[in-house]
Amino acid sequence: MRRRVGGWWDGYTPRMRCGAQWALATLALGAAALGWDLFLRERPQLRDAAVRLCLGIVPPSCANRVIGDVHDPAGRPLAGARIRAWRQGDCSCQTTTTADGAGRYELCAWRGNFWIEAEADGHTRVRERIDVEKVPRRSFVLALQSLIMGRVTDADSGAPLRGAEIAVSQMDGPVTVKADEQGVFRVDHLSAVAGLQVNVRAEGHEPFLRDVIRTPVWIEARLDRRAEERQAPDLAHGSISGRVLRHGAPVPNAWVSVRGARGVELVTDAAGGFRAAGLPGGKYTLRATSEAIAAASPPSYVEIGAADAREGVDLDLVRAASVSGRVVNEVGVPMARADIEIDCRGARYTEQSGWDGRFRFQDLPGEGPCQFGVRADPRLEVVYREARPIAILRLEGLDAHVEGLELVVSVRRAWISGRVLDEGGHPAPGVRVHGRQECLGSAATTAADGSFVLHSQQDARFYVSVGDGTLAFRQEGPIELGRDDLVLRQVATAQIQGTLVGFPGAARLQAWTEQGGGHSAAVNDHFTLDDVPLGEVTIFAQAGNAMDLQTISVTSVETQCIVLRARPTVRVAGRLVDIAGRPVNGAVCAWAPGLLARPFPSDRLALAADGDFAVDAPVGLGLHIDCSFLNRHDRAVATIRQVPAHGTKDLRVVLHLPNNAGEHERAVGQALSR
Repeated sequence: MRRRVGGWWDGYTPRMRCGAQWALATLALGAAALGWDLFLRERPQLRDAAVRLCLGIVPPSCANRVIGDVHDPAGRPLAGARIRAWRQGDCSCQTTTTADGAGRYELCAWRGNFWIEAEADGHTRVRERIDVEKVPRRSFVLALQSLIMGRVTDADSGAPLRGAEIAVSQMDGPVTVKADEQGVFRVDHLSAVAGLQVNVRAEGHEPFLRDVIRTPVWIEARLDRRAEERQAPDLAHGSISGRVLRHGAPVPNAWVSVRGARGVELVTDAAGGFRAAGLPGGKYTLRATSEAIAAASPPSYVEIGAADAREGVDLDLVRAASVSGRVVNEVGVPMARADIEIDCRGARYTEQSGWDGRFRFQDLPGEGPCQFGVRADPRLEVVYREARPIAILRLEGLDAHVEGLELVVSVRRAWISGRVLDEGGHPAPGVRVHGRQECLGSAATTAADGSFVLHSQQDARFYVSVGDGTLAFRQEGPIELGRDDLVLRQVATAQIQGTLVGFPGAARLQAWTEQGGGHSAAVNDHFTLDDVPLGEVTIFAQAGNAMDLQTISVTSVETQCIVLRARPTVRVAGRLVDIAGRPVNGAVCAWAPGLLARPFPSDRLALAADGDFAVDAPVGLGLHIDCSFLNRHDRAVATIRQVPAHGTKDLRVVLHLPNNAGEHERAVGQALSR
């Protein structure tokens, strides 16, 4: 047995010492992790920042800093002003700081472009995009916050118009709010203190417009009824009366909305009763809501005559279900200003999440499935996509309440960016870049470094092109939103100079390439085609019945010369028949010089009652004929590779059904020349 010499630690072997050190280190790390977890649980903001830092979302170091100060227009520092910065297109990737007592701040930032925003209580918010490497210092001047308040009432009765929509126009987009139950509204966080326009609208009333010279201001918006709702008193003696109930019990102080030939807003009495009088004859829609019990009735439809008194119209507040939750991204950061739509049995409701990502729907119809959809406010310049499929939510019961629902979305920038390079690989400034998203388009011009940004019109993939309307047209796509490394390369081009021979006067010149580029112009005896890319190009000229078509190969940037000679025409006659050889009429046919690959341009081909047709076609060129019916899938495509000098008298174009089976299953259309 080993004797101990000196301290207690000296009596252990090296292996025993190593094991003891490892155990002590493990216990220390576990205790530190537990303490850090308990510390972060009490500080959710710090916890979220730690998570983002671990995931590499915020800058790991402050090699790049933005410094500056925040003050009001009088030069007084705004202590406590909040400064926030985030990467383009990703509001979850952000860093914040607060100005000190002298209004100074220092912010850790990224390389390249990002958004920076400053705000202070009682002052306007300022936001802009900067590059920290080019602008390391940024000072903000925050004006006093604009405030517009007011009330919306009916000009005749003075009754408040609950739910009236108030829109304030300003430089960075309108701000829209709705009037409360007393018709009162408040609009703040405006970007300007003057030069604003207020537009107030309410159903059944004329719009109210007012220019705001200076804020703060109080506006009394008295709205006149529309002319069609004003009827003579002797024609407006109808009335609708009833009660608002909840599980059979009357509901006092509930709002009743009557919409139709005339709009009326009512409040129920202590017994839950209401009466809308002075109504002209017509169809009306009634709906009741109660803020006190957070319930609403489904719409009730009533039709009355000019002097009818309809009684016993009871509105039951059966829609009392609610759903609440929040919208977060994939790492749990709340997503603000997300537009959430819920569809419950065909009834659609829309709410917007707050800055904490939370939302709440109420007055929902219970006992049924509800589907959700999430999209970002267009002003955020991002798009939200469902990162996890949102299951169909079933509300069990008329009073069902679902809380804590979490909608997880991924965030994409609502634009794409890249560079345009010339044929030598150098930046190409001043180039027009076009983007197409389904039926919507956008355009941008490249900067000095060849860069461009195309902003999205919708959540759809891009097709991006340069050289639109020219022979040098090039297109890339489809391209997903958020891509920032797109490179479009211009191709080497040449010039073609040509001469027209034998054409009677001015001719229509058309040219195209296999990449989709095209050119069209009216020319005389001579013409010039610029920006012709290397490769094959087809040139066609036509003046009346005189025409010629050539396909040439451009192999260098040197100027090339061609001659287009008007070709003689011959008669090409034939008949459109079905597979059994019977004549067909009623089809729409077109013909064009050239082959099947590029029938361009085309002219209408006249058909006789027995399916016969005739056309004067140029000798030596191909001939393409395409026939179809407007409301059927029958189609015929016939091609002659070269029109003979003597023409053709019996060209049969066979109308063929693509779904035919058996021996007739072959390519759509055929041409038989005898």
